[in-house]
Amino acid sequence: MTDKIGMAVIGLGRIGESHLDGIKQNSELGYIAAVVDVDESRAKATAERYQTSYYLTLDEALKDPKIQAMVVCLPHHLHKPVASQIMETGRHVLVEKPWAITLAEGEEMLATAKRKGVTCMAGQSFRFMWAMWEAKQRVARGEIGDPFDLFYIFAAPFTKEIAPPWWRDEKMTGGMAFTMYGAHTIDYTLWVYEGRKPVRVFCEARSINPDFEGMDEIVITMRFDDDSMATNLLSVNTRPTKHECLIVGPKGRLEVVQRGGHVSGQLVGVFEGDLLKNGELVKSDAPKFHQFAAQMREFLSAVREKREPVITYSQIITQLAIIDAAKKSASTHQSVTLSL
Repeated sequence: MTDKIGMAVIGLGRIGESHLDGIKQNSELGYIAAVVDVDESRAKATAERYQTSYYLTLDEALKDPKIQAMVVCLPHHLHKPVASQIMETGRHVLVEKPWAITLAEGEEMLATAKRKGVTCMAGQSFRFMWAMWEAKQRVARGEIGDPFDLFYIFAAPFTKEIAPPWWRDEKMTGGMAFTMYGAHTIDYTLWVYEGRKPVRVFCEARSINPDFEGMDEIVITMRFDDDSMATNLLSVNTRPTKHECLIVGPKGRLEVVQRGGHVSGQLVGVFEGDLLKNGELVKSDAPKFHQFAAQMREFLSAVREKREPVITYSQIITQLAIIDAAKKSASTHQSVTLSL
């Protein structure tokens, strides 16, 4: 494949703009062929800004031969049905996290992708944050030895005044903080612990925020087959935001600190980051080629090269299994054994 890939973004809310900018920053690989949203004024304004076409429904968009791949930026409960409809037409798809809201849905999506021979990549943008990516590479190089513990805190406040209305409905989110935040932290945990198999999950969760349905304070502990451990703390109520990951090995520790302010204008989900090794700052960075641009480059490259994305299907299926297990553990107050 030598031509640029025609991309469409469906869902032009909070995160859609970040993906559009990611496509724009990869203009040598792809271009914005269209945008899709049920709100005609928003769709038209976005199309004018990017000098492209717009559609109000997925069915209309799928009639456009210029569109070869799509980015799904819709409420979580729509990820599986919309992604599946796109794949059935032979198009590739990048699905915002969570890839699906249950393990069963994820397995159906994977089966469709394999049957149609298309790429269905999960939008795990945190992997592509500079500091997160660099920490993983240093782990892989053995700088701190084989990690035996990981503690990830993702604690960022949300209220109904700043969150989209669908966030208030647990059926649409698929589990509030489990999917909103846990999809990120569990994915990164699995990536750092690549090659290890999670065998047991324990979770405690509670709901203290009246603005949202579902659990908004969650602690998940994972045990792996080599006895290493990882803990994810998820909070929708902590003020101010605390977003950090500590990775501990026999030869030292790495710390990633994501720091508030947005870069590249006001794009949602794009933050500055620090990387520390053994308490000493390695680098502080706010890259203009942000994580959504890096993620889009990986997606477009995987499509062009006809290969599996760096966010592998097995890791995404494992992530969904852990979220399912964590929900079960939180409801029973018992650990859950995984059989993967």
